[in-house]
Amino acid sequence: MKTMGKFYLILVMAVAFSLGTAACETVAPQNSSVPEKSPLVPMLALNGKPDETLLDSWLWDFKKAGIESFLIYGRTGCEIEYMSEDWMDICSFLVRKARELDMGVYLYDEFDWPSGTAKKRVMRDKPNCALKYLEAKKDSSGNVNFNLRTNPNMADLFSAEAMEYFIALTHEKYYGRFPKAFGKTVKAMFTDEPSVSYYGGEADKKALKIPYFDGIEGEYLSSTGRNLRGDIAADWNSNLQRWKEPLLKIISARFIENYSGRLAEWCSKHGIKLTGHLMSETNSKNALWTCGHPLRALSKFQLPGMDEISTGTAMSPRYDEERKMQARNVEWLTLHTVMYAAEKNGNRGALGELFALGPCDTPFGIYRREIWQVAAFGVDTYVLAISQLDLRVRLSDDPYLTYFMSTYLNSWTPNQSWFWDLKNFSEDAKLASYFAKKDRVSEIAVRYKYDDKSDLAGLLGAIACAQLSSKLLCDDEKSNAKIIVSLDQNGAVREEVSGKNFENISDFIAWAQTHSERRITVEDAGGSKASDIFVREFKDGSYIILNYGEARELAVLAPDGKRTVILEKFGIYFYDALGNARDSTLHVPLGATRIRGLDLRKPAVKMLGQNSIRPLFKESKIFEFELEEDMELVFSVRKYGNAASIALDGEMLKEEAGEEPIIPGFNGLYGAVKKTLKAGKHKLELQGDSMEFPYLPIAVVSGNFSRDNCLLRKYAGDGKGLGGVFGKIEETRTMSIPRDANLIELQTEQAPAELFINGKSLGTRLWNPFIWELPENCRGGETEIKVVRKLSFGRIFGKEIFSNPKDASYTRRPYSTDGDFMPVCGVDFYIGAK
Repeated sequence: MKTMGKFYLILVMAVAFSLGTAACETVAPQNSSVPEKSPLVPMLALNGKPDETLLDSWLWDFKKAGIESFLIYGRTGCEIEYMSEDWMDICSFLVRKARELDMGVYLYDEFDWPSGTAKKRVMRDKPNCALKYLEAKKDSSGNVNFNLRTNPNMADLFSAEAMEYFIALTHEKYYGRFPKAFGKTVKAMFTDEPSVSYYGGEADKKALKIPYFDGIEGEYLSSTGRNLRGDIAADWNSNLQRWKEPLLKIISARFIENYSGRLAEWCSKHGIKLTGHLMSETNSKNALWTCGHPLRALSKFQLPGMDEISTGTAMSPRYDEERKMQARNVEWLTLHTVMYAAEKNGNRGALGELFALGPCDTPFGIYRREIWQVAAFGVDTYVLAISQLDLRVRLSDDPYLTYFMSTYLNSWTPNQSWFWDLKNFSEDAKLASYFAKKDRVSEIAVRYKYDDKSDLAGLLGAIACAQLSSKLLCDDEKSNAKIIVSLDQNGAVREEVSGKNFENISDFIAWAQTHSERRITVEDAGGSKASDIFVREFKDGSYIILNYGEARELAVLAPDGKRTVILEKFGIYFYDALGNARDSTLHVPLGATRIRGLDLRKPAVKMLGQNSIRPLFKESKIFEFELEEDMELVFSVRKYGNAASIALDGEMLKEEAGEEPIIPGFNGLYGAVKKTLKAGKHKLELQGDSMEFPYLPIAVVSGNFSRDNCLLRKYAGDGKGLGGVFGKIEETRTMSIPRDANLIELQTEQAPAELFINGKSLGTRLWNPFIWELPENCRGGETEIKVVRKLSFGRIFGKEIFSNPKDASYTRRPYSTDGDFMPVCGVDFYIGAK
């Protein structure tokens, strides 16, 4: 058995002993090693003008935090000309430094996105290589008129000339600069959201738009014997639209030939892998028109990828009472698409761009479950989006666009106080990566037809909600699956093996549950099949269970019997039949006695960071606050993009040399000034029309204070009034620990926490449950217990900006721990936990 450090086998131990021996007799030896290197790959955004000193420090920080690979990402906010000599110098330095540190590098093939334009140079140098599309619209006389248009801001991915030029401007240039690194330090080239259906702002929104290339109508005529424009006009009011399937097949073949196939071939010849992901993976309506057939296009990638945009907190549609918004669903079609491509590639792994690992104050439980969610579908490489020391966001005259493009702002850097504990996250991700390459059980095969109207994502979601498993098939692909289904645009389901037809998805699910050969089922306390539970079963007898509901006690029914498990909110339970993977997360065993810890003295709570308050100026352009006593405050005022000018009590705030903004990520973006103010009322007044952005405040006030709304008082060390606190919080108390207690649990409000007993660290926990094993020498007497909570910088941005009643778009913020700060952690001890 491969050991992954010291693992505590509460709950999991019983499963290992009961299933391990029998299962190991029948399993194949492949995919039996937990990876040694971290599968976490931060998306390193080169904002501003980073020099070699900063980059050197950045990579050393990654390495010390257990991060062993990164992706070089050029995006808006970078002030170095893309693909210039300065840009290539930086990339060369990063590759050279990565080699010294034994780190891997992934190259991004574009500036921003979508890929294929080389920051629009392809179209600028070769106007004939701009994307083409056919626009069709019915006039008042009933005639369908056609116009051939171009989008000068997007490259024609159908064009061999355009793609060869794109490769010459990016791929070839990187290879020419550091060829010996390819296949060694440089692992892969990441392509991002390529599509043949970026029509641009000039496109008629009411018109039908079709991707186009010279010769497409001739190919349509050859394959069907009919005229494309004639078919479109004839079927204008028909649900049949017979022209779609043959046209999509033509689009698919040309996209593969000129884009995914061409790039994959180049990567193969140069010793690296093509990775990244396609556009509009979430639903077939859009996905089919971006590249023809996603399954065929993505299967060309040597390391196929996906993009998880939404923080998936629900398995099926529901209203989230906690956040007062519609919960975002798991992207079922996205996950199944990447799983298909991974399995076509020999089940050797895949990549996930996890944009959903944000915003910055998302509970680590969600971060962890997102990793395991994609691992269940074959993804073993996890791109953390986005890692940026410089926290500038995309700015636009459209406030919604700026908000939407920065909704998931994160910083996988020392800006986060938990950054140095990412080794814990890496160890857990290694286990997820190990499961990703196991052979999965898929009871139901679902055809992904050239049909842009059927609710394919809905069918896959319904199957998962029923604790059944599925995989995708291409439209004409053969399969030995015992259940093979196709869905039509009216929601009817046909099962091919039995020949049965079902009027809707629900009827099919009811039938499938009685014909399933599933071996693992999860039930709730009442004995019914548990809802909001995802189950992934593997052919070697292993399985993963993911919780999308509240914390609860569940029963797992496996071939060898029934066992009870407790799953926390966002919780994960897994069993490895090979015995290589053990969960290091401690759980409270059933039957253990809980005793609430009582303080012998009032706990002292220190701010190792600062408290903050965000002034919102609104229509009056005035923000008023009051000090209970004289106090020193730091005012950080935005000087980047739509810079702000602010007067404090009638005097303009001017940046002070050497004074640092509240966090390193604001360096260069904010000017800071320190002021000692008298007790009483004070007024900040915004001069001009500086715009407020959710993740780029006009100003932030910080200091060693507690706050009650806009009343600030010197912090009393009691943990109260810390609604805007960020950094670390240390609380120390003396408690009497029961003699027979062997576990301690903290209620940290999901904040990562490190526990010290009598000055000795017992380690950091990043997600629930926050449980540690108690050393024997501290039981039965008075003990000093110190807890260091490691908070995100998310509270700097406040809450009000994300619930603006005048702009519903602001309610789109993902799940985050933005509740009021809990002054003191709750402490529980457990007796009888073995």
